[in-house]
Amino acid sequence: MLFGLSTLNLTLVHWFFKNKGSNIKLIGSGQFGGDSTPDIVIENITTGEKKIWIMSYSAGSFTISSEVLVTTDAIFSIVGIGDFNSDSNLDLVVEELTASNSPLTNIARKIWFMNGTSKVSEETFLTFVQEWRIKGTKDFDSNGTPDLIVEQENVGRRGVWYMTGSKLTEGFIFGTVDPSWVFPHQ
Repeated sequence: MLFGLSTLNLTLVHWFFKNKGSNIKLIGSGQFGGDSTPDIVIENITTGEKKIWIMSYSAGSFTISSEVLVTTDAIFSIVGIGDFNSDSNLDLVVEELTASNSPLTNIARKIWFMNGTSKVSEETFLTFVQEWRIKGTKDFDSNGTPDLIVEQENVGRRGVWYMTGSKLTEGFIFGTVDPSWVFPHQ
């Protein structure tokens, strides 16, 4: 979600990193609060609690105007943001968490369809081995639906899973890099 940031979003990201706690993971930003100010989606990596910070921007400063707890299943982690059902509301992409150390353990990937800050439904779009992890979203094929940036953990292979709505249509590996290179919000 950090790709293609505007100046306002870059200012928001700077504010976030200056003000967040060490146990808070930035998922991304988007307009969940119904205004033009980007809001922040976060997850507490200690408790699993997920929130949307509804932000206000005035006179060059950001403030949290409200904090909305996203009521979810605790065994899932938010890994991406995008409008997957073309309803003009941003949705959340999640991956199942598991205690298994085996890279070949199958885990579910879901889209939580949102109406503003409320989850209204969900759909499992893929159950696949956990060694492939979703790292972000961006519409690479210009079909109006965000695609998923993926990484094969500990190997460094990176690719794109192309989506049409909530359906995975194709996968593409675009390269292998040193596994120590990480995506900025991970």
